[in-house]
Amino acid sequence: MKMNIKDNYDVEVGLAPAVQTSGNGAAADLAKGSCVSFLINVGVFDTALNVKAQYSEDGATGWTDEPVPNADGKGYPGNDHLIAVDAAGAFVLDIPNPRARFYRAVASDGGVASLFGILNVVGPKRTVEPVPASLV
Repeated sequence: MKMNIKDNYDVEVGLAPAVQTSGNGAAADLAKGSCVSFLINVGVFDTALNVKAQYSEDGATGWTDEPVPNADGKGYPGNDHLIAVDAAGAFVLDIPNPRARFYRAVASDGGVASLFGILNVVGPKRTVEPVPASLV
């Protein structure tokens, strides 16, 4: 079995790269995989960019913020709840132990636009297509 990202993870655009002040990312469906990470790429940083995780049972309504961390620095067993971006670069908002089937990343920039985009990475996939016999 191949262990590359394409065959083992579902990667989708959560929030298209653009100069923007805020945005609700597309829902990541965890029926496809056991956890989700949001990869945040910030090209031009302005003053403050916060990206938080939200979950929902149906992926359309009832979005709830991932809880604020406990004293140990984590919310629900190892889940990040917020990334406070303070420079251009790449960041990860990680949800290894999801509470619900759907998650999304929600970004807010405090009113002044930054250039950023978000990828939803779900996996490892619950099922992986076998390698065709002709390729083995």
